[in-house]
Amino acid sequence: MKKKLIHFAIFICFPYISYSQTQELSDLQVTNAPGLILLDETPSSIDKPIDPKTFAISLYNLTQGGSLECTPYWFFNHKDYTFKKHLENKTPILQTLNFSLSHISKVSDDHALAAGIRTQLFRAYHKNNVQEIKSLYNEMQDELIEDNLDWEKINGISDEMNTLKARTKWTVELAGAFAYHFLNANYQAYDFQKAGAWLNLKYTPSLKSNTDIVFLARYLYADSIVSKSSVFDLGTAIYYNKNKFEGEVEYVFRYDFIPKKSYDRLSFMLTYKLSNKIAIVSSLGKNFNATKNIISVLGIKFGISGLSLDDSITEN
Repeated sequence: MKKKLIHFAIFICFPYISYSQTQELSDLQVTNAPGLILLDETPSSIDKPIDPKTFAISLYNLTQGGSLECTPYWFFNHKDYTFKKHLENKTPILQTLNFSLSHISKVSDDHALAAGIRTQLFRAYHKNNVQEIKSLYNEMQDELIEDNLDWEKINGISDEMNTLKARTKWTVELAGAFAYHFLNANYQAYDFQKAGAWLNLKYTPSLKSNTDIVFLARYLYADSIVSKSSVFDLGTAIYYNKNKFEGEVEYVFRYDFIPKKSYDRLSFMLTYKLSNKIAIVSSLGKNFNATKNIISVLGIKFGISGLSLDDSITEN
């Protein structure tokens, strides 16, 4: 009977982690929807791979548009998918499969609608990271055996585990999107705008490092009334997070195969966490365009996590 109670207590404890008051920014970050990245309407062009939220909303430049994202796997509890399995799962393709829909309207009669998809192909932790998480997990099990449960201590252990869980050594993410342009606010008068696919590779030098390095390889194709292009991007971004702030600097080199010209993008981004579910993002820099290429974005992101991982006292 006691094992069943412990089983249930751990089960309800992990969803609570997502709302802890001491959680790190790196685990609260909401990703940029692939559709908004495709349309060059995000604060950053290179997105850091993280565990996607069950449901997320992003609003950029307030009235110009935003996105809705969801990760269907976490709509339901998965009792067989234990915390131990989550740590050992190096190919969490299904668990991180995320769908999104984005809409941009810069003027009243000009609209773009984009659908996107993303998933993590590979994920690996630092060895010391896994050992420390398992040690904390065993400590939590010991606490849950006690007759008088110390929830403050249990929640503190949960916070530590969740922070460590977010610090992967390597993460490889595959993403893609396609977009349509709608003329004169008429959804029957649409034109294919562009499509693309890309790989993000994140590397964290050490477990205690506040820095993440992300590498990007991306192919984009456009064939619309307005423009035609076939471009390949290579880029890198460096993230640094501390307490409620996260800063990013990124550089992307772009080559367009049709006019045989190259462009680049340089931007700086700052994210500030208002609460465990809300963050303000701002960005300033130079975009790919030859003209009107100043990047100036101010937005807000909402993220809701439904992660609930179950495990038993008998797991090691």
